[in-house]
Amino acid sequence: MTSDTQPSAARPAPSRSRGVSIAVWLLIALHFALGVHTAVSKSVTHDELWHLPVGLCNLRFNRFDFDVLNPPLTRMWAAVPLWITGVETGETATGPQVGINFIDQYPQDFQQLYNRGRVFNLILSVATALILARWARELFGDGGALLATLLYCTCPNILAHSAIVTPDAGLMLAFLATLYSFWIWSRSRTWTLTFIMALVLGLAQGTKFTAVLLYPVLLILWFICSGTRGPDESAQRSRGKFWQMPVAFLTSLLVLSAVYQFHGSFRPLGSYRFTSSAMQSVATLLQSAPWLPLPFPEDYLVGIDEQRRIMESPHPVFLDGTWSVAGFPAYYPRTLLYKIPHPLHVCVALGLILCLIKPGGQMTRRTLVMLLLPILLLLGIAGTTAMQLGVRYVLPLLPLMILIASRLGLAWNGWPTIARRTAGALVALICFASLRHHPHHLAYFNEYAGGPVGGRNHLLDSNIDWGQDLHLVKQFMNDQQLESIGLAYFGTLPPTSLGIDYEVPPDLTGDTASTWSLPPGWYAVSVNFVMGRPHLVPHPDGTASPVDLHAFSYFQRLEPVARLGYSIDVYHVTPEQSGQLVQPLH
Repeated sequence: MTSDTQPSAARPAPSRSRGVSIAVWLLIALHFALGVHTAVSKSVTHDELWHLPVGLCNLRFNRFDFDVLNPPLTRMWAAVPLWITGVETGETATGPQVGINFIDQYPQDFQQLYNRGRVFNLILSVATALILARWARELFGDGGALLATLLYCTCPNILAHSAIVTPDAGLMLAFLATLYSFWIWSRSRTWTLTFIMALVLGLAQGTKFTAVLLYPVLLILWFICSGTRGPDESAQRSRGKFWQMPVAFLTSLLVLSAVYQFHGSFRPLGSYRFTSSAMQSVATLLQSAPWLPLPFPEDYLVGIDEQRRIMESPHPVFLDGTWSVAGFPAYYPRTLLYKIPHPLHVCVALGLILCLIKPGGQMTRRTLVMLLLPILLLLGIAGTTAMQLGVRYVLPLLPLMILIASRLGLAWNGWPTIARRTAGALVALICFASLRHHPHHLAYFNEYAGGPVGGRNHLLDSNIDWGQDLHLVKQFMNDQQLESIGLAYFGTLPPTSLGIDYEVPPDLTGDTASTWSLPPGWYAVSVNFVMGRPHLVPHPDGTASPVDLHAFSYFQRLEPVARLGYSIDVYHVTPEQSGQLVQPLH
């Protein structure tokens, strides 16, 4: 393989074509257009309900304690168009209640307001695509840039989570931008690049707590890079550059504090009362120094503690027909197996083989390690947690995998024009086939998993059903001229906010289970509930009650008459079926 110590002048310069640049921009423009259409086609999703109004509260009141379970940067970004146009919001509520109050405050316009935030969130995905295309071009030339952009822009998972207001698209951008800035820095190691890397790393910490993983990743990569220096670089100058990474780490913490406007930064360790085992263990290790000022914002540390406490609690996880409260070590590898389009599977596998055998272009051992290390580390850590709820938790890995896959684009550069165009058209056709379920990208599963219909047998939660199709229930009721319906909805948006008159179906595990029966009529049931997911179910009076495992799984015995966006099944229960379903709970 090529060594990173080889002078850059000795490597072939990336090829640049005006036609390829136009194609890249067209793909990104199409990605944005599809994202906008997806955004305006979907109901407010589960966590999204409070993310956007909390971001607006952060901007309006300069406070960050409305919801500490996520850093504020991405949701503040999404709330910018609301803030600029003077949208008001209250200051008294916290957590999900902020979202409920927001819906009540704007009963006619709330969906339009969320759509504005979604469009701004899509800009983060566009920025990711641009960085990805640039890095792929620098590694593998025009072919690499075009292939990387094609794979990224046609990935349903990326499109789905970029078109809703959650931190996941922002984290994906932060991961890629941080690693790219490190790659640039490692080739020149100037102080200007050091502070640019520090800025990007600090902003990354403001997107999602998962970004803290970037610190050990960069630390390991730094030790790998620090063992070599350029052929004309003196030992003294090399030692001077040794301090650039520690300075970058410290500067990034200042950037993080600036995101929180330095609220509670440098509070002494002894003033915190942590509740999670992980943070209590850290406090115990440092118990001899309660005076130690912590260089983190108060709400950031409180948020990490609360997040860890939640993740240490049992959570129902579904994988391949089995439920567990401890999680599955293979959950995320299998999630990538089921949720990633097959063209990306093939390209990643072939690209990795080529990178190992004959990297070519600007790819080196250290660059490959730079891409593989966070992939393996995040998959390994995520496999040990009990909160395994969706592909969105490993979304930052997809651009890194796509970069490895873009190695295949290097081979195209030497092909005859007609062969290159024919192969490119064929690959593009196969990739665009992944978008055939548009705009239902959140529920996408590949062919091996059985598509969006069969995917429920493998994965649940935000992999398929995050409350995104509630509006289709109202549309179905209008089409069938139904005044009311039985509804078990997996989401936080009140169904009454869309004018849905409903009753919750009988709970098979509830107090009345011994006399359980299902009256004839129409029922709409979220796929998560059909498959037995325990959760809170909203009631028409605005309350929500918890239901246990398999509370509504009796609907599996019926054939749905319609599938709304692949996330909500509709059933028409006849009197004969109702009689057959009557049974006591054993």
